[in-house]
Amino acid sequence: MKLNSNLTRALNGVFEKNIAPYASDNFVVNRLESTRAVAFSALQKEGAVATGSVIGSADSLRSIIGKTGSYSTTIGAHPDFSHLKEGEEDYGYCTSVFVDLKGSTLLARKLSLPQVKLIKNGLIKSAIEIFQAFDGHIQRLQGDAVFALFCRKGGVKEDSIIDAINATSILQAFIQDALNPNFIDKGLPEISARIGIDFGDDTEVMWSQYGLKDCNEITTTSLHTDLAAKLQAKAPSNGIMIGDNVRAMLDLPDEFYEVKEVIRGGSPTKQRYAIKSDDYQYKMWSFRWHEYLRYFTISRSSDEALLSTIKTLKYTCKTRLPEEEKYSQNYLSGCGSLPKETQLLFKIDIPREVRWNKIKWSVENRGSEAIEGEGRPSFEMEKFRNKTECLQSTAYLGHHYMRCQVFNGNKVIADARFGVFVRAA
Repeated sequence: MKLNSNLTRALNGVFEKNIAPYASDNFVVNRLESTRAVAFSALQKEGAVATGSVIGSADSLRSIIGKTGSYSTTIGAHPDFSHLKEGEEDYGYCTSVFVDLKGSTLLARKLSLPQVKLIKNGLIKSAIEIFQAFDGHIQRLQGDAVFALFCRKGGVKEDSIIDAINATSILQAFIQDALNPNFIDKGLPEISARIGIDFGDDTEVMWSQYGLKDCNEITTTSLHTDLAAKLQAKAPSNGIMIGDNVRAMLDLPDEFYEVKEVIRGGSPTKQRYAIKSDDYQYKMWSFRWHEYLRYFTISRSSDEALLSTIKTLKYTCKTRLPEEEKYSQNYLSGCGSLPKETQLLFKIDIPREVRWNKIKWSVENRGSEAIEGEGRPSFEMEKFRNKTECLQSTAYLGHHYMRCQVFNGNKVIADARFGVFVRAA
């Protein structure tokens, strides 16, 4: 799995900014050789980096994934509910995310405490920046854990879930592709993340103040917030567990999730439920983030996008609502949801030097609405054969693909899928 080059550079920038200075050959020394001088030098370096100009931040990530507007940069009370006073309550949907970073405690075997602090803090900073890029609000930090909430008053519920799965999938990719290869090279322990995500609707999440007058916080009361932590504890190493509300709200295709399996008594055993009692059952799923990221913002490398050339093709989508006259909004693959009856204009730009003789556009619909009844799961857009543009509209709830194949003779030289989330309204 390879992310597109811009996103890869941004994630590498996050690593270079927050972690690389403290995982260099000069910095990583045996803890027995560590002295006050080393620790003091490390703290001085932290101050220097903090005031430096390094790419790789929530802002640079936001520009790549098409996010606009302000985002929460604080910790604690969610800005939409920070006005609540003691005894006051409010209700509002929320997608809760709980992340526990594993492996950082092993750093103490090799590094001094100030060095451990700098690297652990770099990990936390990286997670915060990635979450903020996707409009996540940091509710709390607990040691190596991050608790984040994705929601906005008057916002789109489906988008809060999409933002959460995008942010956590990108965080896992960051750890796997940008962080751990460097850690392994320096002889540091690998880092892993266990992540839990669940969604609670408006009637399922209550916001209020907990604690005493000068020792309190505004947070949520919800089974589904509690389940985010429970799902995190059940997640495999480098894994993401989602509650069934997440799957159902987006009508996720089964290629993106699976039942978790554990080995018990030498045999695989399926774990289907986060909660199972006589009066209540709630399913959970292992989210297949590797598979999901294959087409996130068109995750292509040159050898995958154009198999027979070194050039990459550019695949774009613009949207138009029924009441609008022009295709004015850009839509990035997998970034947010679109209402039904949104008009879509797909375009593929092929470099002049690339030889081709045929273009085939096809729709790959998934989800219950498309598969059941009179829906159309998959079909070719014959009207747009051999054209570099294709028009389509959203019709069914769920995650779907517009596929574009480019041929030279009978050989496929490009095969790209553009993922589109469709919401009910």
